[in-house]
Amino acid sequence: SGGSAAGWIFLAICTVFTGGYGVAVRRTMKGYDARLSFGAISLLTAAILVGLSFFMGGKMPGRAPPWELPSGEILLLLLSAVAGISVGHVLYYRALHVLGAVTSNGVLLLAPVLSAVGAALILPAETGGVKERFGPAQWASGLVILAGCYLLLAARRGMEGAPD
Repeated sequence: SGGSAAGWIFLAICTVFTGGYGVAVRRTMKGYDARLSFGAISLLTAAILVGLSFFMGGKMPGRAPPWELPSGEILLLLLSAVAGISVGHVLYYRALHVLGAVTSNGVLLLAPVLSAVGAALILPAETGGVKERFGPAQWASGLVILAGCYLLLAARRGMEGAPD
C-alpha cells in the first residue's frame, strides 16, 4: 500500500523540520567545531527526550517501557546511539560546514538505500531480522537517488564561492 494520508503528512512535516534543522545548525553553529556543536545541541535536547521516553514509554499498548527492555536490546540501542546519532551527527555537522545545508541534506536521501543494503547484509531473513525488503522498483529508485547524489556533489564541486 502507498501509506495513509496521515503518514504522508507526517513525512512532509518531518522533511520541513529536518531541512530547517540543517539550516539552523549551519547558521548558528558556524565557526564552532562539529563535535562542540553537536554536544551543545545534545545538551539542549537531552532533558526533553529523556522526559518523553519515561513519560511515553509506559503508555504504549503492548510495549514495555524503555527501562524494562532486555539487556541485549539496550546494548543494541546504545551502540546505535553512538554510531547513528553521536558519530553520524558530528559528521553531518561537519558536512553542513563544508558542503552547506542543501548538498548535505540532498545526500542524506541515500539513507533508505544504504539502510536496506545494510539490513540485508547484517540481518539475514532466516534469523527473522529483516521483515522489509526492497522490490525492483525501489532498487531502481535507489539507483536514481544514487545518481542524483552524485550529480549534486559534482555540481557542488563545480561551484565557485561559499557553500549554500
